[in-house]
Amino acid sequence: MGRPIGMGADSAGSMIWLGALLVLTCLAAVSPVRCVPFAPSQLQVLLDFQQAWGRTFAGWVTGGNCSTATQVKCDAQGMLTSMDLHNQGLSGSIPSTISSMVSLTYLSFELNNLTGHLPPTMGSLTRLSYLNISDTKIMCPPDYSTCVVPQNASSAFCSMCTSFCATCAEAPATAPPSSAPPSSSPQMKLLLDFQQAWGRTFVGWVAGGNCSTAEYVECDAQGMVTSIFLEFQGLTGSIPSSISSMVSLTHLDLYGNDLSGSIPSGIANLLDLCYLSLGNNALTGSFPSSIASMSGLTYLDLRRNALTGSIPSTIANMSNLEYFSNKLTHKIIHMHHQESGQ
Repeated sequence: MGRPIGMGADSAGSMIWLGALLVLTCLAAVSPVRCVPFAPSQLQVLLDFQQAWGRTFAGWVTGGNCSTATQVKCDAQGMLTSMDLHNQGLSGSIPSTISSMVSLTYLSFELNNLTGHLPPTMGSLTRLSYLNISDTKIMCPPDYSTCVVPQNASSAFCSMCTSFCATCAEAPATAPPSSAPPSSSPQMKLLLDFQQAWGRTFVGWVAGGNCSTAEYVECDAQGMVTSIFLEFQGLTGSIPSSISSMVSLTHLDLYGNDLSGSIPSGIANLLDLCYLSLGNNALTGSFPSSIASMSGLTYLDLRRNALTGSIPSTIANMSNLEYFSNKLTHKIIHMHHQESGQ
């Protein structure tokens, strides 16, 4: 059989050379999977994500493959196994179609402005071994605390969810109803002290105020403050030592401000505290050894400060601690495994 019309020996050789070059290009791709197209279900998820977040990522297109797509990795079948979207300026919520990423083992949404709840459909991600939603506004449905939703979720998955939820196991999507009792007078006095110390005023932080009108806080049925959410609020000054009087506090988030001074040692009096985020401030002084006595703490973030000294060895004995980030050792403890951190 003759050669195709118009193709001489030189042309044929060029075609062979170009074919070989294409193969070599595929083999040299950065991704562990070479030139494997996305499975249709996986591509649809990526397209849904881009639409939901108003963002586009290189390679997240029809006909794309893992060798050219950014922020993701796939297996040999084109199924997504890793998605790293930390600090990508994302806003919006997580689409429920994430449940189609059934081969996913690594997922990070850290340092974004994502909101809403983790979709209950994420229970289908039974292979997931790393989940990071820290420094976002993502919350977990209440039933994650008991693994009722989703019922097919592994205990490891539920543990990851609860360790990163805004208040240990549950974070209400809305403020308590207007019938909520007024904050107790001592608690409101503390909030007023905080405003004065930080040079800021917040809606509802007034004498006689209650949790239904106060922003950035939550209270229990007795009017005791249980949560303070003040990340990225431009706070200056120091953390008042009187914070030790907020004995019902379970969640304290002061991440991303310009707070200075030392961490009050009395913070260890907050025995119900499970989430403490003081990272990305200008805090100084030594690492507060009293923190090691806070047995209920599951999330501790002190990174990007100017703390000095050594970390007490007793910090490693905190059996409930799931996430620990700091500047002193540049280590993150996550799910009892160590990884490099900032």
